[in-house]
Amino acid sequence: MDHDGEKRTPHPAALIINELAHAVVWIFEIIAVVLTVFLVHITVPALAEVERWIGRIVGAETPSERHGSKMGKWLSGRVATADFWKRDLPVTLSTLLVSTASFFLAFVGLVLAATFMVAPFISGPDRPVIQIGDWIVDGPVSKTWWLILIGIAVVVLLFWLLWLLGKIRVRIIESLATTPDEANAAELRGQVTGLRKGRITLVDAFEAERTRIERDLHDGTQQELVALTMKLGAARVAAGSDDPEARARLLPLIEEAQSQAESSLRQLREVVHGIHPAVLTDLGLKAAVEDLCARSGLDVHVRVTGGSEPALPVATAVYFALSETLTNVAKHSGTNQATLELELGDAEVSAVVGDQGTGGATPAETGHGLAGISERLEVVGGGLRVESTAGEGTQVHICAPTEPDWS
Repeated sequence: MDHDGEKRTPHPAALIINELAHAVVWIFEIIAVVLTVFLVHITVPALAEVERWIGRIVGAETPSERHGSKMGKWLSGRVATADFWKRDLPVTLSTLLVSTASFFLAFVGLVLAATFMVAPFISGPDRPVIQIGDWIVDGPVSKTWWLILIGIAVVVLLFWLLWLLGKIRVRIIESLATTPDEANAAELRGQVTGLRKGRITLVDAFEAERTRIERDLHDGTQQELVALTMKLGAARVAAGSDDPEARARLLPLIEEAQSQAESSLRQLREVVHGIHPAVLTDLGLKAAVEDLCARSGLDVHVRVTGGSEPALPVATAVYFALSETLTNVAKHSGTNQATLELELGDAEVSAVVGDQGTGGATPAETGHGLAGISERLEVVGGGLRVESTAGEGTQVHICAPTEPDWS
């Protein structure tokens, strides 16, 4: 339908040309069907999809049945669906039948029209062109010019019949096409599937984050606090002792305890920063990325363009994607240098992280972190793409809309 909601009507000339084209290739279609009789599960949906595509060209409402699937996967699995039998097979058989009628109409009609139009120019008393019983056409053009009018009438009748067949073809394909309600239902099913995957991804991400925080607290901060408790206990014993040597150790113990407390505080700040950096909330994505690069331990050349700040869920997803990418550079690239280009557009946030390291990386090989980040980006409508050739470094492309589609 057009933008006013009215159903489009295919142009008569387009229908006639379409039928003539089908008449021309009819014999090749029949040969192809015969030669691929053992591959009907692939050829039938392929021919049906071609007919729908041609229908859209001539102006019919014949949407594709693939719905974004890759052609090879769609063809191989189509026979296992009910639509193969309800739509593809009827479309293929009916259009072959209509093409057969178009072929014979076009062949007979054009031969008759050509005969009538040429007859006045080649006929004569010794060369009668048309003879039906005792009726003989053998005069010159001046006497047989009316045959040209008959030829024109045959062409007009032929075009009218081809137009009628074209309308029949379009009606058949449209009646067997996916209805708007079915298309909307399929789209909604896809969205529900995406939401379910997103929910599972978020649950897994939350569980992984909880495990990481627990590990960081157990292996880092908890050990620091245990050591601090022991230092304070030793200082308390030294403070209550009358032994001069024990009292002499009091000040060093207090200094060690203070140093231990400062170390514990730093580790707590790192853990909290890993949960959600305050700079991201307070100053935005640009400042958070610059702070991230400064703390990454790498020599990162940063370039930020644009001044639009994305929504917080998008900024958070992009931030942690960049954080995981820089971590992978430090762990796997074999180099301590990287480049980061961040573009803060009005409609989209994009970033490219590159290095000149060993290369040959894929999301599956770089650990679960990058794959999880990719799924996290998909939740806000973004995506992640890795370009990595062995020996030529790696580039990670990150993009996301400034506002998630569910906001």
